[in-house]
Amino acid sequence: MGNGTDQLLADADLVLEAASSLGRLDRSRDLGERLARVRAAVDAGAEPDPKAIGDLRLALNDAIAELAPVTLGDLRTGWRPFRRTRGHQLRLTAIAVLCLLIVFTTAKITIEYERTSTLFATTKALHASRPDELAAKLYFLLKKNGFDALTTPSNEKLYDQLITQVADLRQIGRSMGSYSQVEQQVVDGDPFSFIRHLVSAITGLFASDRSRGGVAGPAQPGTMELANASAESARKRFNEVQQRYRPDLGLGQGDPDAPTGTPEPADPARRARPLMEGTPEIERLCFNQEDKKRISCAIGDHLAEIRQLMVALNIGPTILNVQEYTAKMISQKSTIDLYGRWLLPALYGMIGSMLFILRRYLDPASPDPSILDFLYRITLGGFAGIIAAWLWTPASADLNLPTITSAGAFGIAFLVGFSTDVLFGALERLSKLASDAMGKPPGGGAAA
Repeated sequence: MGNGTDQLLADADLVLEAASSLGRLDRSRDLGERLARVRAAVDAGAEPDPKAIGDLRLALNDAIAELAPVTLGDLRTGWRPFRRTRGHQLRLTAIAVLCLLIVFTTAKITIEYERTSTLFATTKALHASRPDELAAKLYFLLKKNGFDALTTPSNEKLYDQLITQVADLRQIGRSMGSYSQVEQQVVDGDPFSFIRHLVSAITGLFASDRSRGGVAGPAQPGTMELANASAESARKRFNEVQQRYRPDLGLGQGDPDAPTGTPEPADPARRARPLMEGTPEIERLCFNQEDKKRISCAIGDHLAEIRQLMVALNIGPTILNVQEYTAKMISQKSTIDLYGRWLLPALYGMIGSMLFILRRYLDPASPDPSILDFLYRITLGGFAGIIAAWLWTPASADLNLPTITSAGAFGIAFLVGFSTDVLFGALERLSKLASDAMGKPPGGGAAA
């Protein structure tokens, strides 16, 4: 009797024992009868009938199919149903801790995603509010109708218009006042700020090591140094232009064709060059006609009065300091797209996969998945979540607006992460249909 027969009998005993423990012995009756027939022949010292061996293999195959997801390999390694070992408890504890960390990370990024989405909407609204234009309109409306129109209204329609503009400006002022705080909270709550700080620290450490080792490369200026250099460059350029065109506060007596940085000294005998050719109104408003020196400017006076009006209305002059929101919107859009289309769908898909694996670990009738199986499963769950978000969330029609992924899309990502076989099975069927359609000859006829 060969070793193959002995192994077959041992496997049949393992499967019968597992089927008895799991309550599936009724479907394995054929296996027991055929095992008894072959074992009787072996005990009698006779060579088993090849047909009986074949029948035993077929019955063993059917019994193993009924025990799924338990496999014959699991039984050979010593696993038995309803038995818990210390290794199982340690693996379950480690995986549970990892699951909690991923859930915490997902919750943190979800909160930051919602904050960034709200901040983007606020940034967009402030970008379109144009408070400086509203303040100028209010000022000239009051200047035209009298500044006492707010206190002693004679025209009800005008009074309503003024009150509405004042209320709008106050609301914009409050929004601008709280915007910086909210923006700072979003920046401080960035879950990847620690990674950026760590990379920066490591980069600085290597740079200092190179300096100590005598292999220092060119010095890289820091952020403050770059900012100071830029400010100093701008200040120097401004002084050059001022010296060139406005020596001694005049309109400018320098030669415009002279090289920058070598301003021509003032010459009172030379005719002053006007600030803007063909604009005598600006010259008349802002400069003395006798010596061409700046004494006052009606436009500047208007701006000062607008600021004073904002203070008088308890709005504040900072509302006129309009920020450049375009760069902020671009940065926030990139963050929203990164979180909503990539990170969060992947994380929700991974949570679904981890829930599936945890159910396997907690089921005493199922063998424990290996660590590699666990890693493969959550990786597939992450990819499945990303694919589901692509299919579920349509792209934004406006390229300047981010794609907002809804909570329903995250729920779909969780479901496909829990049942990755369904998604990838559908993709395989779709791929097969596409392959068959592309390989079919024109007209539906058979290929020659």
